[in-house]
Amino acid sequence: MPTTPELDTSVETLQTIATFFHEATHQIERKKLRHGADMVKIARKAGLKIPPVLEGHTIKYDARPHKKPGKGELARTIVLELPPRPATDATPRQFGGCYNTSGGPITGRVCVDCNISWFSLNCKITITIVVKV
Repeated sequence: MPTTPELDTSVETLQTIATFFHEATHQIERKKLRHGADMVKIARKAGLKIPPVLEGHTIKYDARPHKKPGKGELARTIVLELPPRPATDATPRQFGGCYNTSGGPITGRVCVDCNISWFSLNCKITITIVVKV
């Protein structure tokens, strides 16, 4: 995740990060990824542009359940719920994925959880930023 303080205050930055991971999750929805898969490579292969705020950072698929910050770490979590949109594929299902990013003393975990009903697609994006102190 970015190592600049703007991340805490920039809604535009959060929207950029959320949008990228949301689109990446849709691209991999039906694929079986192994833990630690290189999401930068997968995203580029799928034709997704890596946002400038994430350029140069390692992004790995995380198949593990959510973990709490360890000793000597401070964490801040932001949850974004995207507005519902009409479902183009009306087969009800849930899908999502979690990703770890790293680039310096600040790391992050982004999780995307989507639910498709007969009529709409609803997604929630959870961004957790962890700083080692």
